[in-house]
Amino acid sequence: MRKRIIGIITIVLFYSSSFIYSQDISLFVKENTFSYEGIELKINNVSKRETLNKLLETYPSSNLDEFHPFYLNNDSLIDFIYDGPIITNPGLDGNQVLFFENKENGKFEVIASSYGSILKVKRDKVSGSTLFITLDEGCCLSITFDLNFMWMIENNDELSFTHSSPIQYNIETLYFPKHGNIEALNFKVLHNNYNLRSSPFIQDDNIIEEYHKGDRGVVVSTFKSDERVWWFVIMDNKVSLSRKCGWMSSRYLESY
Repeated sequence: MRKRIIGIITIVLFYSSSFIYSQDISLFVKENTFSYEGIELKINNVSKRETLNKLLETYPSSNLDEFHPFYLNNDSLIDFIYDGPIITNPGLDGNQVLFFENKENGKFEVIASSYGSILKVKRDKVSGSTLFITLDEGCCLSITFDLNFMWMIENNDELSFTHSSPIQYNIETLYFPKHGNIEALNFKVLHNNYNLRSSPFIQDDNIIEEYHKGDRGVVVSTFKSDERVWWFVIMDNKVSLSRKCGWMSSRYLESY
């Protein structure tokens, strides 16, 4: 069982880059407009409240409308995704997503969590996993957003989750790409002191971070100017926990 789950996770991570980024620049947004309409189960509020009675008592700051019914696994019990203000520590600002698995008799267990709110749900036919992407807008009118990625993997009715590093971007300074590539391309940097920029132009005030020979990332989109071709890229982790995204001149980048 353990070997099989590890094998499935390996497949998920192998396909993750192209599955997430290919032709999908809609992840980079200034406002989250995701709707559960059409993807959550339809149950009336009376039944919903009866099912969630103990949960609502455990989290008194929560609201019934913030619990969304799903079948997360193949049993006949209705599970829930909570998507709303932080309830595990009500003193904190911001939002969180909690995955509650129904263990029968009104008992629910949190099996996964993420800060932010659901932005997109995608099913990967290759691995059989479901990708949940959350957008963490921070607090206090933050202009720095984080995209978080969680894969839900089911094996014989058992659920497991695996995460990848979040992608961070600034909603005020980032020049958002207009179109995506047909296929996401991996690349490496060929020169030292190579700049990642918030826009596809050479300016003193748009440098996000400096990278060096051998650093790697994924190309999501392109922009052609009179002088050069720019790539919108998502970089692999360096020191920080989050991955940076932005624009690089393709002149000294090599795809593979």
